[in-house]
Amino acid sequence: MAARDPSEPAIPRHDPRPARLRVLALLSALAAGYLAASALAGTFHSIALFAAAALLILLALPAIVTLRRVALTLAVVAAGAGWWTLRTHEPRADHLGRLVSADDDVPALVRITGVVVEPARPPSTTPGPLDRFLFAERHESLRLRVESLETNDGAQPATGRVRVSAPDFDDRIRVGSRLRVTGRYLPVRGPRNPGEPDRRDALAQRGSAGTIATEPELIEILGASAAWQDRLAASAQALRARSLAAITPDDRSASSPGRALLAALLLGERTGAIDEQRAAFAEAGVAHLLAISGFHLAVLAWVTIGLLRLAGDRPRLNAIAGIAVIGAYVTLLPANTPIVRAGAMLLALLAADATGRRYDRLVILGWIAIAIALWRPSELFALGYQLSVLITAALLLVADGHRLLNPRRDPAALDRGERTPLARALSLSALRYTGVCAMCWLLGAPVVLAHSGQLGIGGPVAAALATPVASASLALGFPAAIVGMLDPELGSRIAEPAAWLASLTARIAESVAVPASIAPLPSVLAALGLAAACSLVFVRPTELGRSVTLGLLGLAVAGGAAFWSASHRLPDGVEARVTALDVGDGSALLVQRGGDAVLWDCGSLRPGVGRWVVPRAARSLGAARVRAAVITHSNIDHYAGLPRAADELGIDTVYLSRPMLDAVRAGPSASERALLSELEGRGVRLESVVAGDTIEAGAVRLEVLWPPADAPTRGLAKNDLSIVARMDVGTAGGVRTALLTGDIQRAAMAALMDGGGPPVAHVLELPHHGSHHAAAEVFVGAADPAVVLQSTGRSRLDDPRWSRVRGAIESGGAWLVTARDGAVAAEIRADGSVVTRRWAR
Repeated sequence: MAARDPSEPAIPRHDPRPARLRVLALLSALAAGYLAASALAGTFHSIALFAAAALLILLALPAIVTLRRVALTLAVVAAGAGWWTLRTHEPRADHLGRLVSADDDVPALVRITGVVVEPARPPSTTPGPLDRFLFAERHESLRLRVESLETNDGAQPATGRVRVSAPDFDDRIRVGSRLRVTGRYLPVRGPRNPGEPDRRDALAQRGSAGTIATEPELIEILGASAAWQDRLAASAQALRARSLAAITPDDRSASSPGRALLAALLLGERTGAIDEQRAAFAEAGVAHLLAISGFHLAVLAWVTIGLLRLAGDRPRLNAIAGIAVIGAYVTLLPANTPIVRAGAMLLALLAADATGRRYDRLVILGWIAIAIALWRPSELFALGYQLSVLITAALLLVADGHRLLNPRRDPAALDRGERTPLARALSLSALRYTGVCAMCWLLGAPVVLAHSGQLGIGGPVAAALATPVASASLALGFPAAIVGMLDPELGSRIAEPAAWLASLTARIAESVAVPASIAPLPSVLAALGLAAACSLVFVRPTELGRSVTLGLLGLAVAGGAAFWSASHRLPDGVEARVTALDVGDGSALLVQRGGDAVLWDCGSLRPGVGRWVVPRAARSLGAARVRAAVITHSNIDHYAGLPRAADELGIDTVYLSRPMLDAVRAGPSASERALLSELEGRGVRLESVVAGDTIEAGAVRLEVLWPPADAPTRGLAKNDLSIVARMDVGTAGGVRTALLTGDIQRAAMAALMDGGGPPVAHVLELPHHGSHHAAAEVFVGAADPAVVLQSTGRSRLDDPRWSRVRGAIESGGAWLVTARDGAVAAEIRADGSVVTRRWAR
């Protein structure tokens, strides 16, 4: 090639920054519209908002440049607000949720016809150590696209998607099967506990209409759907099932950590074995490895294109082949949002490469991000979406030669001795690889903290160690999955080394897991932290100024420290708070005073309460660390979630009544033996208490009233050995008392009444979940509480036998029930008032 004549003018290099700024401005305006519509839900109709956007566009046409930009930006904001409103708050007239009158308290009996779009799966709740002892039936569920609703006037068209839950499903039910289902319909529920995410907007945008609980005999198979898209989905599911049979050919292999993890990595399959590993991956900061994402598809593209390059370097043909392979792979996978998002990003980038033109990849990524936000608006505020776009943008910048931790250093500067060029190159590659891992963690940390309040401190180390191993596992696993479609037995043999590498990935995550949990940071602090991280990674000190970078970082750190301090104590003016969480049939109360907290029982007949409900609620209520817990008595609905909660909250002491502890150690049941083993294995100290003792955890001080030291362990039922304690709180209006009663029944109530009657309680935990009898009526009436907290499932909701006592209390106070109100709380204020709060209403 002839050299260019120096006298000729140089070809100007295209500056991509204006295009990047335009895309960023468009995405920001769209986000502003979504936020405004979410904050003003139901205030404006979508037609009015779209009309406002059209009017702004008309006003922008004759305006000067500056005003035109402002008007067009406002038009995008208005259009975004209209789109959010249309997709979220204005369902179609034939949507199942609009056709059926039902609420959280009164399910409606319905009969619908629809097509299966997702196969039956077991519940994905992470199992706790004691969940195997629960009596609750673990139902499977599938997704159904609704076609019609049967009424007294006959079948009428209906739309929406419902989750059908049943103890078991007929083996003949496949994706694409048409079913007629009769069952109890419940609409989409809002959050019922502190810290629980509100997923109603996201589910509305997906067309979700709620849940139908049914029995196998109430499901009628009508045949297979004739629609082409349903037939295609059925074929893809059949091929996927053959691949899964190659990876986990039997129940034994499905429970193997390596095989289960490989199934999750390749096919997005979740089994009980992988559920047990999810916590370790999250704590290590590499949870993205478990959810099929751009990383998995990038490895597939790299393997495909790498193999094609062996036959010659044909960039355009290689890109087209990569598109075909990834498109086929995405078709075989469940149509989950992360998979669709990752597939769209990678396919668009490969398509741009296939054209042979030099498109700016960051601009392409920006348009992909906008397209995904239009496809499903709630994705814009999802953790996965934000991390995918942010980290992908960072990696593209690095790939384009942008500054990263000073990579422009002369490679020779790394050489401290006589090393070969290969050794110097490897040293530089290792430095850059480590820098990329650190960069991804540094950029993602503020976003993760804003969403979850949890951060894997060992993230850079875990990513650096686990990513190559996981990549190798995927590279070996993809051929096994493909061969398994044709010959599952041969595919299973090929998958053996990939499964071993997958198990090694799990061991790396478990060994590096160092979790840190706080309350989720406010968005403004996360934005400051992200800006500081971007400045440190990408911007030269001469471009931004070291003082500005340090200022952003200082503001983020100082604001985070101030928020951490404020979020770890009760709000100003609140002396104490008792919160009963909604755990269904069970009990879990959080007693707080100042910056300290005690967990009063932690059980339910539902699985997963100790893993999700209690820790999230505690962090949200300002109790990220709970030092002590109380087990009132030895019924599993009061302690099933405690071992898992002890891990999450750092509980180091558990209090039990002395008679109960003696009885449990003398002849424990299997669940009680497992409880003691789990707690002792975690280094939790067991302390016994009796009447007259005091339970102290910082500012929280509980005076034990029952049982006495000489309480007969055989003469009393388990419930009557429940711990009863009171907390006295000094206020400007005098001493206010909270009385916690566990599951005491007639004998314990009578004994407490014989001592002069129960203490007057301004806040009362209703004994035994609200079980009614004459002694309970007398006991509650004598306590004369201003607020009653009743933790119960639906079986004891609004028991009419309590109507007289409940009416007397509600005339001047409140009777709150978790089955109706969600989590409920009573706050004792500094002025002596008692204020209530309910999360569901």
